[in-house]
Amino acid sequence: MKVNINMIKRLLANEKPIDFIAKQVGISEDLCCKIISDLNEGAGHKIVIYKDPDSQLPEGELDADLLNKKQKIELIKSLYKNGMKKCSIATKLNVTYSFVDYYTNGNRKEQMLKYKENMPKDQKFKYAFRQKVKRFQSRSPVKEPYSDEDALNYIKENPYCYISKEPIDIYDISTYSFDHYIPTAKGGSSELDNLRICKLKYNKMKQDLLFDEFIAEIKKLYEIHC
Repeated sequence: MKVNINMIKRLLANEKPIDFIAKQVGISEDLCCKIISDLNEGAGHKIVIYKDPDSQLPEGELDADLLNKKQKIELIKSLYKNGMKKCSIATKLNVTYSFVDYYTNGNRKEQMLKYKENMPKDQKFKYAFRQKVKRFQSRSPVKEPYSDEDALNYIKENPYCYISKEPIDIYDISTYSFDHYIPTAKGGSSELDNLRICKLKYNKMKQDLLFDEFIAEIKKLYEIHC
């Protein structure tokens, strides 16, 4: 793909924002920032820092390429607060425009919530299902890590609660959970073959009991009260 470098230089000279330049040239913002960074490479990535008592940044001239991620984020926020444009920050720190944009757009939690709210329905399901699989695997080490797709393929043929035999709507994430058939507290693993899908309320009731122990407790209560 040919890129009109002269147009980028001309738009830069007119102080046009990165998103405008990228759109005019017909390239992504990240690629545009990289090109601008290459154009300015002769200037280097040296920045003069004046020590702030609460800052973790070293005082004096520093090489942005030697900063760790936490220091770069702090510097990005500081430069943006002092009026430097996002494109200029990205070029100076040798990072992508999207990286700068992410840390200069307000509260990150609010951004994530907004991002989730605007997700298409199928993406919301994939995201939430992936988190369930990750949480299940995190309970104990696994020899063979598996993906959310592996888990979906494993359970989709039998979308019933293994305890109550009630049907489960796999897309209604809040109504079910993944249970360790043999609890981790009793030596069970987080391997895929120990995963069972069940209604959330039954999983909470079962807790760290084996399946047979749980059923025995239910029968005992039934005999007492009925």
